[in-house]
Amino acid sequence: TSEDASTSSKDEILVNQSNLLSKDYVPDDLTDVSTEHAVEGIQLKKDAAGAFTKLSAASVEAEHSLFASTGYIDYATQESAYTYYVNHVGSDSADYYTERAGASEHQTGLAVDFSLTYENDADLVNTEAYSWLQQNCAD
Repeated sequence: TSEDASTSSKDEILVNQSNLLSKDYVPDDLTDVSTEHAVEGIQLKKDAAGAFTKLSAASVEAEHSLFASTGYIDYATQESAYTYYVNHVGSDSADYYTERAGASEHQTGLAVDFSLTYENDADLVNTEAYSWLQQNCAD
């Protein structure tokens, strides 16, 4: 594995078990996502935050309110989460529940987990919001 993921001039980052981010990698333009569109404390890279905010605002207009529940996660927090799962479900199952430290796209500031405000998202793919998202996410 590499110590630092490869990047291009377009700020594309490949992150996985074979292309790890270093312990000290922190995106240089993290910005807060407004609590109008996220739980308090969510940060993303500036462009990702803007894109998600537009998506969230459009989802509100379509009555499918999406809000960010997770954004940027630093290396130490990811390491702690992975250790928790190793201790509670074993090392063979921990990868099912969370990424290893350095292998999470959340550390890039480009990944966002979201939840639905008005629909049960336990079975997300069977919601009206999911159908709307499939049709509108590229916008």
